[in-house]
Amino acid sequence: SKEYAVSLLVLLPLGAWLFRKLSIKQAIAKTWWSLAVFAIYAGVRIKMVGTSSFEATDPLSNPFVYATGTQALATKIYIAGKYLLLLFVPYPLSADYSFQQIPYQSFGNVAVIASLLIYIGMVAWLVYALKQRNKISFAILLFGINLLLVGNFVFDIGATMGERLIFHSSLGFCMAIGFGVETVRKKIGEKQFELGATGAMAALLLVFAVVILPRNRQWHNTHTLFMHDVKVVPNSALANSNAGVAYVDLSVNEKDKQKKDSLNNIAMMYTRRSLQLHPGYLNSLINLGVQHFNALRFDSAFYYYDLASARFPTYDVLQKNAYRIYSEGCNNGRLGNFTAAAMLIEQAVKMAPDSANFWGDLGGAYLSVGKAQEAKHAWDTAIKLNPNEPQALNGLPIVNRIIAEQANVKTAD
Repeated sequence: SKEYAVSLLVLLPLGAWLFRKLSIKQAIAKTWWSLAVFAIYAGVRIKMVGTSSFEATDPLSNPFVYATGTQALATKIYIAGKYLLLLFVPYPLSADYSFQQIPYQSFGNVAVIASLLIYIGMVAWLVYALKQRNKISFAILLFGINLLLVGNFVFDIGATMGERLIFHSSLGFCMAIGFGVETVRKKIGEKQFELGATGAMAALLLVFAVVILPRNRQWHNTHTLFMHDVKVVPNSALANSNAGVAYVDLSVNEKDKQKKDSLNNIAMMYTRRSLQLHPGYLNSLINLGVQHFNALRFDSAFYYYDLASARFPTYDVLQKNAYRIYSEGCNNGRLGNFTAAAMLIEQAVKMAPDSANFWGDLGGAYLSVGKAQEAKHAWDTAIKLNPNEPQALNGLPIVNRIIAEQANVKTAD
């Protein structure tokens, strides 16, 4: 957003030179303040966040992490071509183009060469237009500078491609179309132009209505968006993961058992696909754990929770899921299912080992199934975390007495 304003350092003096017919010196004199504003912003930013950076290793944050230098450049040129194509033909549309949706490209790909030639032609056109002091040069620079900012050419933006990212460049595109239309109007005359323009606008409005009206419904919420867009970008790890979340949320709210199970199975299909595209994707590991948990396949759920915990033990989503498992364990305890309670709370403790409450209830579950030593360990841990943990305070004297009695029996034997 705010970083796009850096393009104004070029566009403001260019606009003054082109549209107000000022000399280059006069144009710079009129717009020098933009450089001062940028300098203040840059100084504040450096002061607050510094200049250091690190290279992300997750392809969702660094989509070219597995690409060679040549592959990365070819892919960026290819994506620049896709942006231009989408401006002419905005269909189909997607909210996401994450890792694996756009494969790494090479300069042996015709589409890459075509995109490169188009942009070389655009640069040549810009040079010619600047020499002629033609206003089309402003449109080309408005398009091109903003594209450079979002195309991973100047710096990595942490994303492969996004339709929203080309918004500022689209203004330059629209200006160029407008200048072209104006040229046509002058050549063919007012009357013929009005007739042709009316027909063209009617056709465009009809086509865009067919595209935009359904798209508005797809953007109703996050769930409807990704349930649709995963079909447009089936190789996006993020889109598949988000579609899985959408279907599991529908499953949770569904009352009919058969429909509930069916929605959960669809969720698992998309989540597994996400992990095929991006093995080790943390959110998908957790989501697959949730989906197995909903299907009462606890061993499988715990397997994926453990994988996620090993990668990022302090992730807050894991903590929330730990509480859900803990609550289910407590429910089983209240129903007298102490074996199930112990199994569930054990998993909750593995995911949130700093929770004194979890350890306290785990001690109670262990004692209920006759595991006195395990109960003592759980309650000792709870006391270390919270000296006032009530379950542990009440249970430790009891379990110590039981352990002592068991030791006496062994001695007597």
